[in-house]
Amino acid sequence: MDRHQHILVADAGVYHVLLFSAQGAPIDTLGQRDNGPGEFQTLTRIACPPEGDWLFVLEELSRRVHRWHLDPAPRHVDTRILPSPRAPARWPLELWPVSADTLILRFAASLIDAGAHGLYRYQWSNRQLHRLLPLRENEVIRRGTRRTVFPFLARQLVAVRPPHGIALVWSDSLQVVLYDLKGNRQARRRFSAPPPRALTSEDWARARQMDTRFAFSASLPRLGRTHWPYVDDLLLDDAGNIWMRLL
Repeated sequence: MDRHQHILVADAGVYHVLLFSAQGAPIDTLGQRDNGPGEFQTLTRIACPPEGDWLFVLEELSRRVHRWHLDPAPRHVDTRILPSPRAPARWPLELWPVSADTLILRFAASLIDAGAHGLYRYQWSNRQLHRLLPLRENEVIRRGTRRTVFPFLARQLVAVRPPHGIALVWSDSLQVVLYDLKGNRQARRRFSAPPPRALTSEDWARARQMDTRFAFSASLPRLGRTHWPYVDDLLLDDAGNIWMRLL
């Protein structure tokens, strides 16, 4: 949603961003499928800064970011190819606009959200990319050159909400670490939850079945530990409250 409570929806199937009123009435359609400025090869993430009438659209494969001005009518302003951080973290997976000129992005070494991670600050005016925070590598099952990711494997979740800062949680820890928007640690918050239950044979069989649905081998090692309940989603809201969804 933008600051006027308009609803923006990224429709990856038709390569459009759809703009609706707060009541759900269609207002406009942004973009089309192609490689030019304001045109989309893929649709990964969209986000609006808390102030100003701006929309940013991220394409992870091409590392492009499109900037649109929304008021009084949507207008494409410019398109950038993000500089690549030092290896191995080179794929932008998420973005959070702080303002019309400042973005925070999550880069990873792999498009499946595993490998080296980091949060970076990008300044639109001078095209500079600086690392804010290193992030831990998400837990995966490695089979040769391939990684298998199941939802109960431990991973680091990120939430950014200007001006309140950045929240990080390791999915099996229930301990949130808060940073300001410059990457300085501010506080820790620990939440209580029921003790984790054992990973049953049925759980594991269901996970293997899901993996083979995508035409991969089902000969996976049986995990010796689990992370239930685990943090499945993290939110830092406009009032600075922290929300976590447990599964």
